[in-house]
Amino acid sequence: HTVLIIEDSEVYRQFLTTLVKKVFNANAVGFASPLKAFEWLDSNMPAFIILDMELPQMDGYSILKKIRANSKTEKIPVVVCTALNSKDLVVRLVKVGISDFIDKRADVKTVAAKLKKIFESLE
Repeated sequence: HTVLIIEDSEVYRQFLTTLVKKVFNANAVGFASPLKAFEWLDSNMPAFIILDMELPQMDGYSILKKIRANSKTEKIPVVVCTALNSKDLVVRLVKVGISDFIDKRADVKTVAAKLKKIFESLE
C-alpha cells in the first residue's frame, strides 16, 4: 500500500512517513503543497490519504471537497490530521466523508491505532 501524506510541517510529515513505513511496512509519499499532491494524484492512486487541515495555498476542507468531487479519487479513504479541535469542524468533515480524525497532539500509540484501523479496512 502507498499512503499519500499532505502535511506542511516537515517534522510531522516525517513522523507520519516513518510510522507508515516502519509500523505498517507500507510506502509513504509526502507533500507540503496540496498542488503538488494533486499533480501526484493525477498519475498515482494511494490506498488512503492523511490530510492536514491547515496548509498553504488551500485549506484541508477545500482539498477534501476537491478529492470527493473527482470520480477517480472520491472513494479514497481520508484521515484528517489537525491541531484544531472544533466539534463543528469534525461534523463538517464527517459530512464530506472523512474516514477518521487525528489530533496532532495525540501520542504515537493513538495515531498508530487509528492508522491500523484504516489499513485493516483496506484488506
